[in-house]
Amino acid sequence: MKAKMKIIFSSVLLFSLTLSGCSNGNKFLRRPTNTNLTFWITEEVNDEQLETLTLIPEFYSENFKAEQYLDAKYQPVEGEVKYNMIPEIHVTYRVSPYPNYNDEGKYITGISITDSAILVYGLNIFSTKDEIGRTMKIKGFKLNCAECSGVAEYWHKNNCSFTFYPDSSIEIVALISNAETFMY
Repeated sequence: MKAKMKIIFSSVLLFSLTLSGCSNGNKFLRRPTNTNLTFWITEEVNDEQLETLTLIPEFYSENFKAEQYLDAKYQPVEGEVKYNMIPEIHVTYRVSPYPNYNDEGKYITGISITDSAILVYGLNIFSTKDEIGRTMKIKGFKLNCAECSGVAEYWHKNNCSFTFYPDSSIEIVALISNAETFMY
């Protein structure tokens, strides 16, 4: 009886681990507990959620089915051409199909942060290179020095790229392909 229970328990455990491993895939990152972003990279969003944000009309790209939104915490700045402009301190979200531009659905595929109050893995725009390096390595990211400019650091994991511009911004991007598998 004990042997049968062990087999059943082991089977259920193995099945659960398989499901959790498959559901994340290698194109998605789990939302960290130590972030205060409204949305997370590769998170699927719906029209109701997007209605709470401000659409940035000059960003729209019909070719890539992409739109950019200003987080509801920030007020748009009215520009000369009467378009909503992004304020200096902000969080914006790029929304497009994912992982392929030809797919359906709306996902957060880009995040731009210039607000020092926003945390990503407990880091903000004023975090030091040492703090960034230590945290990103612990989280399993790899530093891509082929893209290091001396100013910014580029960290990659699971089809996502995090770029830290010291004292300026954090840019988070999910790489997207099209039908020909070109990456953007």
